[in-house]
Amino acid sequence: MLSIICVFNDAEVLKNRLLHGLAAQNTSHELITIDNVSGRFDSAAKALNWGAAQSHGDWIVFLHQDIELLSEDWIARAEKLLAASDLEGWAGVAGFTSEAKLRGIILDRGMLLGSPFEKPREVQTLDECLLIHRRQPERDRYFDEDVPGWHAYGVDACCAAIRGGATNYVLPLPVWHDSKSTNLQGLEDAHRYVWEKHGAALGRISTSCGDLPACYGWAPASRLEPIKRWWRRLQTSYYHRLGGYPQAFTLKAEELLESLTQSEDLVECLHSPTWYGTIEARGFVQHPNRNRRIFHRFVGWNTGELQSDCVVVAADLSEIPGNTIGRLRDLKQRVRRLIVCVDGLDHAAAMPGWREFRQEAQMAELTKHWDGTPSVILEC
Repeated sequence: MLSIICVFNDAEVLKNRLLHGLAAQNTSHELITIDNVSGRFDSAAKALNWGAAQSHGDWIVFLHQDIELLSEDWIARAEKLLAASDLEGWAGVAGFTSEAKLRGIILDRGMLLGSPFEKPREVQTLDECLLIHRRQPERDRYFDEDVPGWHAYGVDACCAAIRGGATNYVLPLPVWHDSKSTNLQGLEDAHRYVWEKHGAALGRISTSCGDLPACYGWAPASRLEPIKRWWRRLQTSYYHRLGGYPQAFTLKAEELLESLTQSEDLVECLHSPTWYGTIEARGFVQHPNRNRRIFHRFVGWNTGELQSDCVVVAADLSEIPGNTIGRLRDLKQRVRRLIVCVDGLDHAAAMPGWREFRQEAQMAELTKHWDGTPSVILEC
């Protein structure tokens, strides 16, 4: 059984998101909510440790009040994944590798982040919106109560797990993080505590709010940084002048997709097949100016349910081996607009028929995801 633990300061948000999703679950669970409307606790670590002490489940799930589970069998699937694992560290739904690469899949406000996967994937740290740990009756604290405030307690716990020889993972369990605002008060203080505690041992700590120590400039700049900047400028110049991408790296991939589809009220985005079915987003970037509908369909090349003739083929689908270009040509004949994403220049170049397909496109641009992964985007 899973024990669900949440500290909340807004009863309405708790009701409309977390409790709404839990009510739809087809598997029993233990729920422990911690009312902090009046400020009973002054830190997340203290509140969640108190909640954990009341729990009885085999696994403890610490999550935010604005998290909604996106399927009625979410808990059942989580139990199955956890039972099959030998996890001694932390698990979650979104995290970052030590190279600052996002792993997981999460509907964050109105934007879908990440890409589909089937098995747990290793990360360095996890986003605190949802954290899972095996219940350990002899353990009185899951979080360091010296971490100040309401940030980075999970980052600290993940770093401590790594230093203790454990591994942290993201699980293929999408959720909706419907945060209405971003409260960064006290974030730097919490990050400083984590860095001073773990920085010497880990060297670099990647978090959902930036890399430590780089994002605060706490460490002196590397002597190689000028060379890296020069190399990046040289690469950009090459792609501008000789690579056939006149606007290379002008916009991030998500920003370019938002710009290309901003006139569309309904967009279909095809992904590699998995159990998620369909996840509805409101845009390709956070907080788009208007509320539109982006249907992320995890059905592969099955286009029988499409409701729009503006279709985006996500990179996770285009990278599946097979007759990709043939499928794209067929789809192009049946829709009004087709936008194709392919991650990695080498991968694109290796696709049979890619060069001719690119030459036929109305637009071809080289960009990067916000985590730095290069991506080619075509409009056909």
